[in-house]
Amino acid sequence: MSKTNADVVLVSMQRGFLPTYAMLYLEAYLSNIGIITKIFYPRIQNSFGNDFIMAILELKPRIIGIGGLYDDRFIVKELIDSLAAYRKEFKIVVGGNLVSPIPEYMLKKLFADIVVVGEGEIVFAKLVENILGGKSYEGIGGLVFLDGNDIVSTGPGEYIKD
Repeated sequence: MSKTNADVVLVSMQRGFLPTYAMLYLEAYLSNIGIITKIFYPRIQNSFGNDFIMAILELKPRIIGIGGLYDDRFIVKELIDSLAAYRKEFKIVVGGNLVSPIPEYMLKKLFADIVVVGEGEIVFAKLVENILGGKSYEGIGGLVFLDGNDIVSTGPGEYIKD
């Protein structure tokens, strides 16, 4: 049986036996606009061994989104390092409380391609649509990324209205 490709793979640093609510919200938001998404949670799936990395790569994602808390910074860095050899095939986007308080610092420390600051559903969805459509994402608020050696911050992002 062949696996279905995914536009986006979300990697959740969950607390317990389920992905975080944040990842579930992102997955639901992306699915509602037609973006094929798959969630992985490594603490259930034996950390970042070769099988875990190969399972992600088999889906041929264009974007790998990683979220977590500041305490997860070392395991997120381990994941990004494990994916380093395949970086030309996808963008690595990191969000959540892990990066929002100090996005420029975490962008450089984690070697992510893009950091989403603040509430991520709308910002991440716009980012995904632009990447999948081959468009620039410089005009999307709520992002931090490198342009050469310069760090670019696009200002505040859009939030979901009550």
